[in-house]
Amino acid sequence: MIADSFSTFDPAQLGEDFAAAFKALKEMTAETPVGRHDISENVYVNVMEYDASAPWEPAELEAHRIYADIQVVLGGKEAVAWAYNEGMPVTREYDAENDVLFQKADPAQVSKLELVPGQFAIFFPQDGHYGKFAPACGPVPAIRKAVAKVKLK
Repeated sequence: MIADSFSTFDPAQLGEDFAAAFKALKEMTAETPVGRHDISENVYVNVMEYDASAPWEPAELEAHRIYADIQVVLGGKEAVAWAYNEGMPVTREYDAENDVLFQKADPAQVSKLELVPGQFAIFFPQDGHYGKFAPACGPVPAIRKAVAKVKLK
């Protein structure tokens, strides 16, 4: 996993597909329409909005094999669960059509990352992760989020 801010990270070091994804993400705002936005043959961005009402109990984390996720909060604040997934028990077998595998996380091994606009997290195949958690501070806000999917070579 890589977590950083747009102001300090140079995506070119990860290659042209990551650079294209970051260029698109930097141009998105809280007003960017919900849905899929195709960027290139190897990159697309899903924009979603939801109320983050789930309690902080990241028992099941997802991981991907074909795409890396770049998660960005466009509006609001989100707590994301992360854990290195090697050896985690599988709860739902790999779904190749949707490029997703679910695994049971040991709560003691899960880290919490709070993202706000201007920050991002990149998740690779070894990174179990799950979002949609509201930080434990105040009322539950609506979150608008963009997830860039970058095909791994």
